[in-house]
Amino acid sequence: MVKFSQIIEGSIEWAVTVCFRPFEAKKWLIFIFVAFMAGALSGGFNLNNHSGPPFDDGQKQQPYDDSSEVKVPPVPDKDMQDAQSFRDFVNNIKKSDKRILIPLIVLGISFLAGVIILFMWLSSRFMFVFLEGVIKNDASVKEPFKKNKQSGNSLFKFYLIFSGAMLLLIALIISLTIAVLMKAGAFDQKGPPDAGLILFTVVPCAVVFLCLVFFAAILGLIIRDFVLIIMYKDGLALMQALPKALSILARYKKDFIAYIFVLMGLGILSWMIQGVLGMVAVFSLLFPSGIIGGICYLLYLVVPAPFHTAYFIILGVILVPLLLFVFYCLMGLGLPFSIFFRSLSIKFFGSLEKRYNLFLYS
Repeated sequence: MVKFSQIIEGSIEWAVTVCFRPFEAKKWLIFIFVAFMAGALSGGFNLNNHSGPPFDDGQKQQPYDDSSEVKVPPVPDKDMQDAQSFRDFVNNIKKSDKRILIPLIVLGISFLAGVIILFMWLSSRFMFVFLEGVIKNDASVKEPFKKNKQSGNSLFKFYLIFSGAMLLLIALIISLTIAVLMKAGAFDQKGPPDAGLILFTVVPCAVVFLCLVFFAAILGLIIRDFVLIIMYKDGLALMQALPKALSILARYKKDFIAYIFVLMGLGILSWMIQGVLGMVAVFSLLFPSGIIGGICYLLYLVVPAPFHTAYFIILGVILVPLLLFVFYCLMGLGLPFSIFFRSLSIKFFGSLEKRYNLFLYS
């Protein structure tokens, strides 16, 4: 039986060593980039502000003329005006030349798909860069990126095919669900549909969808935590390394199941810790942010009005990179946790098969 206490303790020790012994700002910043590109960066901050609709206190009363008792026509509501404007916009699009609109839509979809595929390729290669960096305690990028070309391309091809197949299956499930609901009369306006019929239609599709998501999650875990180690150590393609990983895990089923539960518990704990660290970091930035904002406002009052546009341009050139750098550093709060989990998977798999304990060969 694997001793998880020793593996966790060793992984914590190695994460502290990589990040803080000694602390190097350049190494830390490069590691943040590598972990982010590899999709291994834990934590992060969601700074999106979602604003709901304006609060409306009660219904508006319609004004009327007391002398004649004839009601004045109500003033069009703002929401109605917005809806009408949106309908007019859609109608204008429909009336426009489709020979221009359709190519633009196709071009936009093609560009988006190209960006997604590009980042998928980069992520596949950077997974090995991050793995090697954790093993060797080295934040190099150029040499590991070239060295793991074959393995990274093999991983990319698999992810590309697998992602496409998953999207097709999900689209098929959704299409079948909608088709069955339409056949059952769920979208008819004649009367309310049979709730039981809809329930028995949606539940099986939802179960199939959840099973598909569970399968993808387990397969992704096996590839990320174990198959990558075999690919890196033996120089194999993914489809050659995957059977090896599955055969090893099949011999240690109980340890693998225990590893999943330990990983879930540690993941919840790490998110809680990162949440506290994030709040502390954000609150610690409030005071200096207030000082900088006050200085910018005082300068705005001093600058003559004709130069306000130039002032805002200069201010944006200075503040935007600074804010991006601060956000980049805030993302780095999850770096020690990312290194910890990467070390945990290596040590666990190495305890099952000693030849795959990559720390012995670093």
